[in-house]
Amino acid sequence: MAITNGQDNLAGIAAIVEEAVGNEWQMRQPADQHFSLENGGAQLSAVFSLVERVDCPRSDLVVTDIGAFTGYVASIADHYQDQVNVPWSDVVEGARARCADRLTTKGELRIPTAVGAFICR
Repeated sequence: MAITNGQDNLAGIAAIVEEAVGNEWQMRQPADQHFSLENGGAQLSAVFSLVERVDCPRSDLVVTDIGAFTGYVASIADHYQDQVNVPWSDVVEGARARCADRLTTKGELRIPTAVGAFICR
């Protein structure tokens, strides 16, 4: 069994981070490029005779704690800092401000998830 994310998993976080970076930069998650729900089946089929994809029911990550949100954005700096032209601390602050705006207007931030598994035999 192999569990992985879909390419649009947590796209709401990516959208906020991309807004904070600006310049039409796109946040490409490393796992999406190497092994995701969209491309993992083909890779596993090279080794296993039967590969079945099982998608988890869609759900939302509900953000009500701005500190947890900004902590997550700060924690991914190692993956993305070299791709952007601003200090990652500025990106974190911009993402915090955008999240705060959404929390103020809606009381929460809902971010859809996309995860699943491959059952291989």
